[in-house]
Amino acid sequence: MGMGMGNFTRQKKRYSIMSYLEMEKTFKYFVYEEGDPPLFHTSTCDSILAIEGIIIGQLEADEKFRTQNQEDAHVFFLPFSFYNMVQYIWERGSHDSSPFYRTINDYINVIAEKYPYWNRSRGADHSMVACHDWNKIDDMQVYECLPEGMFYDEIMKKSKYCFCPSGYEVASPRIVESLYTGCVPVLLKEGYVAPLSDNQSYELSSMHINSYVSHYTGSSPPSQHQRTQGDPPLFYTSTSDGILAIEGIIMGQLEADDKFITQNQEDAHVFFLPFSVYNMVQYIWERGSHDSSPFYRTINDYINIIAEKYPYWNRSRGADHSMVACHDWPSIDVMLPEIPLPYGKMKPLGGPSPSQKTILAFYASGSNHGPIRPILLEHWKNKTDDMQV
Repeated sequence: MGMGMGNFTRQKKRYSIMSYLEMEKTFKYFVYEEGDPPLFHTSTCDSILAIEGIIIGQLEADEKFRTQNQEDAHVFFLPFSFYNMVQYIWERGSHDSSPFYRTINDYINVIAEKYPYWNRSRGADHSMVACHDWNKIDDMQVYECLPEGMFYDEIMKKSKYCFCPSGYEVASPRIVESLYTGCVPVLLKEGYVAPLSDNQSYELSSMHINSYVSHYTGSSPPSQHQRTQGDPPLFYTSTSDGILAIEGIIMGQLEADDKFITQNQEDAHVFFLPFSVYNMVQYIWERGSHDSSPFYRTINDYINIIAEKYPYWNRSRGADHSMVACHDWPSIDVMLPEIPLPYGKMKPLGGPSPSQKTILAFYASGSNHGPIRPILLEHWKNKTDDMQV
């Protein structure tokens, strides 16, 4: 007997709550006693880096989860203070991380020789806290506008993390751009549902997924017949240029794919509805009217046709049917963020491996709309020597 998605989501949430409650009953951690202040067991509780000292203090003082018996511990805490390492053993501006690595290596050698736990897991169950960009990273670059001679995509390729603050609009290119250039997106959001947010592992399998695209024939421009029968330009084609190009590129790939597309509806796991929301905006919507009824009429007419011709929509009430859209129009489940593609082609994925990236984090605004972006700039401006705003 099948389980609906709503029921599945409720069950998953229930199991997550049960797991958390069980964790509160049984979880224990052990704090190594080795190491003397100020490099160990204490840190600052003031300024923008205060969270490091607060967490270290709480971990040292906790009576509920901390255990004095190493055999009871699930996690082992390494009480380094990176803030104090910066203050006491690092030469500011040198970009030489070797004092950190020597101190940490010496400490780990001590506990590995004294206890069996580091070698048992190779450190996999050991943790630490840090509120400082102590890795061998040149800087953290946040700009309101990029300086002349600097190129947006090239900096993203060199960055480990890219800030993705939400604005007033639904769509933003930053998440896709970050993923595409190998930069980890840091979502600063207000009411934004992240892609795959219902998947706790944040992974999407690309195996064993078949799609079916239903085909009709016809020509343009869009007459009433074409709006309901599924002809270009409202269906099967979209723009492949500009910041909304991702819609056309994905539609084109879905139409041309030989690996996942099936011509046999019975083999399909997902049914693709080939609407072009971009072209609907261009051809059937009155700009500035805020009237979405042309979209709904066109889509409803199309769904009525496929529901009458095929059994699949009615079988699932559309739950296994999908569409793509790269436009902030209302009442849509999933929307593709905008991404600038000035030449209609996706640029090759580039940039060095994460260990070779020279920039810790990057953000350039371009436009400061929305409540979060001005705060990001205001918060980081002139706060540290390593931050460039």
